[in-house]
Amino acid sequence: MVRKKNYENIKWPVVSMLVILSATFFTFTANAEGWDNSTGEWQYLDENGKPVTDMWKSSNGEYFFLGDDGYIVTDTLIEDDFSTQSTEYYYVDQNGAMVTNTWKPVALENEESYGAEYWWYYFGADGRAYKHTSEPVTINDPHEGAKYMFDDQGHMLFDLVDKNGNRLTSYTAEDIYNCQWYFGNWNDGVMKKKLWLDVTNDLKNEPEYQGYYSLKVYFQSDGKRAIEKTLNIGGKQYTFDSRGIIAYGNKNTGSSMSFHDVNSGAWYYDKVKWAYENGLMSGKSSTRFDPDGNLTRAEAVQVLYAAAGSPEPVTGTADTGFTDVPSNAWYTKAVVWARENQIASGKPYDFTIPSDFSKTLMLTLKYRFDPDVNITRQELAVMLKKFAEYNGKSTDYAADLSSFSDASSVASWAQEAVSWAHAAGVINGKGNNMIAPEANATRAEYATMIKGYYE
Repeated sequence: MVRKKNYENIKWPVVSMLVILSATFFTFTANAEGWDNSTGEWQYLDENGKPVTDMWKSSNGEYFFLGDDGYIVTDTLIEDDFSTQSTEYYYVDQNGAMVTNTWKPVALENEESYGAEYWWYYFGADGRAYKHTSEPVTINDPHEGAKYMFDDQGHMLFDLVDKNGNRLTSYTAEDIYNCQWYFGNWNDGVMKKKLWLDVTNDLKNEPEYQGYYSLKVYFQSDGKRAIEKTLNIGGKQYTFDSRGIIAYGNKNTGSSMSFHDVNSGAWYYDKVKWAYENGLMSGKSSTRFDPDGNLTRAEAVQVLYAAAGSPEPVTGTADTGFTDVPSNAWYTKAVVWARENQIASGKPYDFTIPSDFSKTLMLTLKYRFDPDVNITRQELAVMLKKFAEYNGKSTDYAADLSSFSDASSVASWAQEAVSWAHAAGVINGKGNNMIAPEANATRAEYATMIKGYYE
């Protein structure tokens, strides 16, 4: 038997069982087999009056495990190797009782954690941990219909998993090509459905995908990755290659920029060129890019919409949801798409007071998007972080902004996003040791941010 203690630093709600052990166990009679607490701790004595060890014993419908010292083991993972077929895993709570139908986290014992802080186990109705699942299994906890997979040691799988139920840990090209399911991060583990996952950084050096600014895979409604098929997703047709990859880019490759205001020696030249060649940004005219001009909110979402493949808005454009976004503007689909995917939102505009207000006692709050209003650098950081989450990218890392002289001017609602954007190389300083969160973003700066996002 091998026992592992529970991860002691986890903070999670515990409902007190109010178990009084003396009332829980059968009363022990001298010279008879049964439970005994004459030493102050519970043991189970055999017919000869000796404590049993490494064995399960029951009392009042509960099962308890007696350790190698004969006493009840508590708050511990039990690896029971009584079977010649395989080891079974159980967990006993703080009172020593075997748990059922519940999740438990257990501390890691080696360095191969792949980013996890502890392993999650799920113990079924018979107390045994789920393990070695070759297909996702349904566990209606924490929500109805959630699906999970487990390895042969009972660990909940996360990240990429192949068709045989093996976790893929390196995000190499081979891992991407072989994955069948995606189960989120180590503290989540739910099978993802109808989800795009950005694999640009993982495949950008592969010969067949060089030159593309965005590479993605898609997990369908059954959780399996789409491979060599055409799907209608959000009203738009997507064709996946033999490796299940959708590639974006090179729309204007080979055509030279003719912008008179983008000098080849400018700091932003290669960024603007990249954004133009990949069809993400165009000029104000065929000869003017306006690199130092302020970026508008409409322009900002239009670029992200193009980067996402310009999918049709699910709700259509007849009602955009904003009082200042018509149904047929050049940016309408981009704005509606951004709203549907929580990438951009509007601002409260006014109240509509119904004519029969005295009867209905209801107010309708309307929103505006401000498409022609300039967008600030910190607003862009928030938008780009949400776009990263939409693409399935990790946004868990952050940078210390204290080295910037104006770090305190970053709004509280943008702090996390600006910190992420700086750590990800999306937003850098603006000069004079300032990050300038409240400054309007220029078109050249946005081209730089987008290129940084994809690098």
